[in-house]
Amino acid sequence: MNIDKFVTDITKNPAKAIVYAVLLVLGIILIYWLYTQIKGGVSAIVERIENVTENPVEDDNLTQNPSWYSGTANNLFNAMNGWGTGWSDIKGIFAILQNVDDWNEIKKQYGTRTLEHFGYADVVGNLVAHLQYELDSWEKEHINNELMRIGSSDRI
Repeated sequence: MNIDKFVTDITKNPAKAIVYAVLLVLGIILIYWLYTQIKGGVSAIVERIENVTENPVEDDNLTQNPSWYSGTANNLFNAMNGWGTGWSDIKGIFAILQNVDDWNEIKKQYGTRTLEHFGYADVVGNLVAHLQYELDSWEKEHINNELMRIGSSDRI
């Protein structure tokens, strides 16, 4: 179909013009949705790779049972997910940490997750990003002191 015939066709038939416009808008929305899905997936993979390479864990230095780390990552997620923040749970977990390897293993187990706030302001990120989002300045200061105590250079 050449362009002159197309223009003449939609000029004579406004219903066709509307159908083409709707299809064009739907196509743009689909392309944008695919772009965000691909971008989010690639970002999550890159973040996981960075977590493993930037925060190596010496297994011999871990002070807890291996299952404790994944359970603790889930507990931290649950303390931040939804409305409100379970500050006492978060504070209690950080008090248990004995060294930087404990902290790095929890971060590794946490990975990348989505904090859901009932469809409002959902936040995709790792543990550090979620703590930065959820905690107030006093709570961040407390957690940063705990991180310094165990020898981590991370700051919330």
